Amino acid sequence: MRIFPKKRIKINKTNIFNCNSKGHNELLKYGIIKISGQNNNICIGVPNYLKTGQILISGNNNTVIIPPNCYGGLKLEIKADNCTFTVGEKTGFMGTEVAMQENNSKIIVGSDCIIAKETRIYCSDFHAIIDLDKNLPFNQGKEIVIGNHVWLGEGVKILKNTHITDNVIIGTNSLVTKDLNTSNALYAGTPATLKKTNVNWMSDPFDLALKKLKKDNN
Repeated sequence: MRIFPKKRIKINKTNIFNCNSKGHNELLKYGIIKISGQNNNICIGVPNYLKTGQILISGNNNTVIIPPNCYGGLKLEIKADNCTFTVGEKTGFMGTEVAMQENNSKIIVGSDCIIAKETRIYCSDFHAIIDLDKNLPFNQGKEIVIGNHVWLGEGVKILKNTHITDNVIIGTNSLVTKDLNTSNALYAGTPATLKKTNVNWMSDPFDLALKKLKKDNN
């Protein structure tokens, strides 16, 4: 094992870990990275602002790609083999837990997303549900795909085998259990359903957004 200062970062030597320590790298400086599996490929871009980030991998042959300019607090835990987790640029996690426990599963998060605190992205039910006629489990988690410029409100949960298109807002404490295919739309509820169309969002607060848009409209 390669052990970094304060034992926050432990990486089995069979894994590939690319994360440039010479640039602005808050994940490497403050975060927790523990990779005990084998032949995993982890690439973390610089600069990053993942000060409260955690990457915990106990499986094998997994791929994690986080490009430059991502920020916030992301806890990623992979307890499976041959999984893929990728993020687009300038995506922020304000306190998000991501879990993968099914072999060969993947989670793809697009660019320019804001994912609020206490959000959960679970590509697994964590326990098997058995079809008694076939005597086989049937609730495999295969993938989650989140498009570009998606805003997940506080406490949103995204469950396995769901797809969210680009330019979507998902309201506080909503539960996503099926595909959300309408772009420029607001979804909310348990389960999340379409509430309003022909809308989009800006990362600016209301007053600043109003000022900018009034200027653009003149």
